[in-house]
Amino acid sequence: MTRAALCLLAGVLLSGTAMAQQDVSIEACSNSDQAPDARIELCSAVLDVEESGAQAALAFYHRGLARLELGNHRQAIEDFDRSLAIDPESADAYNDRGVSYMDMGEVEVSIADFDLALMLDPRHADGWYNRGSAYHLLGWDERAIEDYDRLLELYPDDAQGYAARGYSYHLLGQLERALVDYDRALALDPQDAIALSDRAAAYFSLGDPERALQGFSQSIEIDPDFDESYSGRGQVHCALGNAELAAADWARVNELRDAPYRLQIQETLSLSGYYQGPIDGSMGPELRAALLAFTEASCPL
Repeated sequence: MTRAALCLLAGVLLSGTAMAQQDVSIEACSNSDQAPDARIELCSAVLDVEESGAQAALAFYHRGLARLELGNHRQAIEDFDRSLAIDPESADAYNDRGVSYMDMGEVEVSIADFDLALMLDPRHADGWYNRGSAYHLLGWDERAIEDYDRLLELYPDDAQGYAARGYSYHLLGQLERALVDYDRALALDPQDAIALSDRAAAYFSLGDPERALQGFSQSIEIDPDFDESYSGRGQVHCALGNAELAAADWARVNELRDAPYRLQIQETLSLSGYYQGPIDGSMGPELRAALLAFTEASCPL
């Protein structure tokens, strides 16, 4: 074999090795078991080699997903844009770009992307769920229910879909229908702390404080940091005349929420004469004492 042939063969072998390494990098940068920062680096390495073509479209898409996971929404959108410029038929990229816009509060913009995702793939589960969620955020719960209906027709074991539809029914005042959906969601996923809390709130609204109390407590056992369950359970305790227990739950709400929320509580209690401490957003003994005094004066509701 001539030197030229050997060089050509070596080039072919090297090219094949590089292609195999690139495939491995694509696989690694799409591996959700890895930390988002690691996936970003791996996808960027692929893009250092190729910025167009199918591999690049995947690399931009998966780097966008990692940035979305980190909350870097503008960068994620830029990556989804570049992925779609290469592959405009990607329902997943439209869907996830829509999620980025929705997380940024640009809800109407997100709906346009979910529309495109569903046009490309009418069976796209996340597309139906996310567009329903966008409608819900805009207060259009009737339209949200239509999308959740479609999702559940296609995927009748989707626990998240039942929980979301139940909450939309809940907000529309259709509490019995909400309970049916919460029950379905929890039959599929008994560890859903949010669905347990929402169902407990529905029970409370229907005049069943005992079941509400049980539901909020179950939710707290599953997720001890879910502030809405403490808030709801405190309301039930208050309605039952258990002021000390209500105050303890509401103090926990203040611990879990941010300083601006505590500032607002301090200012409100100060204006009503219950709080004499500093207006600084801290969770100290003065605020705890004020919450207890206010609760004792206010409960039962």
